[in-house]
Amino acid sequence: MKSLNNEENVKSRIRSTIWDFLNTNKWKDIDDFSLDLANSLYDTLLQSSLSAENLSRILDKIRTSFFRINKISKKQFANLLISDIGKRLVTIFDEGRARISLTTPEIFPKMNSIEDSCAKKCIEMIQGEEKFLQDSLRSILREEGASPIPQRERDTAQEIADIELFKIKLKDRMFKFAVVVKGYKSVSGKTLTWKDVTHQFVRAYQRGKPDHIILASAKEPADGLITSLEEYAQSVERPGLVIFVPPLDFAKILLAYGYLKGLVKT
Repeated sequence: MKSLNNEENVKSRIRSTIWDFLNTNKWKDIDDFSLDLANSLYDTLLQSSLSAENLSRILDKIRTSFFRINKISKKQFANLLISDIGKRLVTIFDEGRARISLTTPEIFPKMNSIEDSCAKKCIEMIQGEEKFLQDSLRSILREEGASPIPQRERDTAQEIADIELFKIKLKDRMFKFAVVVKGYKSVSGKTLTWKDVTHQFVRAYQRGKPDHIILASAKEPADGLITSLEEYAQSVERPGLVIFVPPLDFAKILLAYGYLKGLVKT
């Protein structure tokens, strides 16, 4: 028997919770109402939060005799669902989302065309201005279908990341990202440390709640950095939150998408 993929498993758990909710209230599940509601709730949670307003929109779109047969209004149903199982539904969705991991090549597929030996020759070429790295990644992400990614002329006190919240479709679902870029000259030490990224990284998560944060660095990570990043991800119950892009992979990405073109000595 074919196993359920992650999306199907989450939808199944949402529907099971709705079934229990209906049974507790002695309501009949008419016209596959629970199935339509589970699917619609999942799609809504991909894009937004669970609220009475969003739930009302969902219920208005479902064609069913559920409310007439069970003698309950849509407003009453929505209020009861939010108060009784709303938090549980969000938890089920968040737990499922947290288990979906991504790799750098899945986000930047063209990088697979670049050999390590070629990228190694170009590592010094990514040690220039941080803004070049930021602007290049913005353009590359747009090429891969990410949106919205507005151009930013300069950093401000209100920023939450170097490339702020955007969405991109991968593995047949939408992911929300933020990107933190650390240029070679912006890091004073020989390697990138947790202290160098703590403020930006934590701010990006706390204010934006992305599915993943891409941390791209022109300097090698210090011992313990990856462990610290993973520990933070565990502390907010988001395993796989960070996708770290070390200098070699950073060079591969820029080469593959043509942003170091003409700089490579052959």
